[in-house]
Amino acid sequence: MVADRGLLSLDNIDELGKIKLPSGQALEFILAVPGRRYAEFVEVLQAFQGRAVVAEQEIVEETSWHGLRLVVAHHPQRAKEQTLLRQERIAALQTQAQAWAGKLDGQDSGQASRGRKLSDSGAKARRYHEPAVRCRRGAPWRF
Repeated sequence: MVADRGLLSLDNIDELGKIKLPSGQALEFILAVPGRRYAEFVEVLQAFQGRAVVAEQEIVEETSWHGLRLVVAHHPQRAKEQTLLRQERIAALQTQAQAWAGKLDGQDSGQASRGRKLSDSGAKARRYHEPAVRCRRGAPWRF
């Protein structure tokens, strides 16, 4: 069985380990997850992280975690691309938030602007929901 991070939880992994095929053989499974997102991997990946920071080409290593085989990989070029994309998305959100703040300040000083008036709570709600809206328009947000 092959699955993505949506299946990752200690309970799910424990349940997968209990599954037996009709032949009596244990189910073999692979879960693909970004290690940086899971606090459970911090200690296990600490040494690997140190090597990844200075890597100039892809590195792949193997270790264990909770008695399971853990294969970890890092691709420096892909990491740089993801970092740049994340920074661009954060900058776009900050620009949008500044525009809303400017509109609120303008409204407070009596300036008229296009569209409906913006309230403090409305701006806060927009700021909260904007990453999800942008996600539906394009690639998923990954921070």
